Amino acid sequence: MWRNAEDIQDDLDSAEPARISSALETLEFHLETSEPVEVSLPRAHHLACFGDELPGEVATRLVKLLAGCQSFAPHMSQADAAFLGAEAAVRFGPAALALEASLLVKAADDPAAVARHVMKGLGSDRVLREAERAGDYIGYMLAGEPAIRAAVVEGLGQWTKDAERVEIISRVLGELDDEEKAKVWAEA
Repeated sequence: MWRNAEDIQDDLDSAEPARISSALETLEFHLETSEPVEVSLPRAHHLACFGDELPGEVATRLVKLLAGCQSFAPHMSQADAAFLGAEAAVRFGPAALALEASLLVKAADDPAAVARHVMKGLGSDRVLREAERAGDYIGYMLAGEPAIRAAVVEGLGQWTKDAERVEIISRVLGELDDEEKAKVWAEA
């Protein structure tokens, strides 16, 4: 279904789940038909109206749109798109979103650089995180190629070691070898 950019953006900004779902469906149509449209892709604050967990169809569409982020104007970098997917995964879920969002990093032109960008963003004080979901996402990232894994370990090492972040790190400690654990805690 074709709609103009202004209507789509109004729906994304509405804070109403039905309208946001409709906007995502429309954007998916534009992506699939290569119809250019100038809208800002949704950020985590746009999705907060869905509550604690995104509906599966919303999460799937979001990742699909972020994967095709360069088809929209204004253009979004792969790193920014991967961060938006990660932010949604660690804040809202569902569990499948953690895997799908991690694939945005793994499919990037420079996955290690994108992983560093994502980990820096996820460690920020601005990001709302749920420990179990964040642990799931980071676990999928650790299962990536060695350069991605190294970037994730480096990122965890740079995080502030407050109670929230330590809880997240503790969820993935079992996936780290002794050398990686030392790197994570070296900055503490």
